Amino acid sequence: GSIVESKPWGLGTIFGFFSGIFYGIAM
Repeated sequence: GSIVESKPWGLGTIFGFFSGIFYGIAM
């Protein structure tokens, strides 16, 4: 879980920012 998550739907984007937060909390 980081600002730039290695997720296909959000690499260095606003989605990557939020996915990094959510994954950081979930995991």
